Amino acid sequence: MNAALAAAVPSFMEKGAPANYTVAFVPLNFETNMKILFTFPPEISFPTPWNATRGCVGVRGLSQPELACILNPNTKTILVTNGLAASVSKPDSIEVHFLDVRNPTENVKTSGFQIETFTADGYAIDVLAPAPPVFVNFYCTFPCMTCNETVSTVCFTCYPDATPFIYIYKSKCLDTCPAGMWQSAAIVEEVEVSTAITSSGAAAVLYNPNKGAQWESRTEPATCRPCKAPCATCGTSATDCLTCVPKHIRYPVDNTCYPEIHWYFPFLAAAAFFSVITVLIGCCART
Repeated sequence: MNAALAAAVPSFMEKGAPANYTVAFVPLNFETNMKILFTFPPEISFPTPWNATRGCVGVRGLSQPELACILNPNTKTILVTNGLAASVSKPDSIEVHFLDVRNPTENVKTSGFQIETFTADGYAIDVLAPAPPVFVNFYCTFPCMTCNETVSTVCFTCYPDATPFIYIYKSKCLDTCPAGMWQSAAIVEEVEVSTAITSSGAAAVLYNPNKGAQWESRTEPATCRPCKAPCATCGTSATDCLTCVPKHIRYPVDNTCYPEIHWYFPFLAAAAFFSVITVLIGCCART
């Protein structure tokens, strides 16, 4: 499973406080009644006892909200056994709320969450890729996922999918884009490792002649991009015009803006005709 499309977000960022955690991911493969195993980082804890009956709730992509959850406090894992009992096709995404979880007692960047799926009889289906890790950064002010840790409101990245604040723009995480911008979704593409840049951005990864071309997934984050003139506001792309700049008219068939055209010809022709008549009359009068 692509870790770039997964997220874990607490409802409250205060250290040591109880919070409800939203964990979301996009399943790669699917089987009816498959089980889901969530592993929480060691920095996060559960009260004793933890109410497994009401402790987790299916929010999206599951066949029922009432989930059968089993907590192992030693490994900090929660096994969901009935979330897809009635599902017959792969959901676009899965989202679960875990209630009454304890935040770390210190401001830390947690270790990674882990998500695994299994068949009903215990055979492995998928596991969340280890990179990039799914973590919670308690140095940052929500909704920043990563930030300038000395200025916690300056966002570097945003939590994907599990919150509405997914669009990174001018170091802020936004739920909607400003006027004149369009909401560009995250893009995952496969690129040759030989042309990729390391995560630090410092150097290129060189081509390996012994192994041939290598490929890796690269994710462009969801962001706000400007509309292209003459669009004043736009929808799903820079040229998908919803409204136009002044002196332009929107053509609804293809959502394009065209310049207003004023047909002056009839008036100019009439003026020229009367001017000629006036000249002719003047000439006749002199003769």
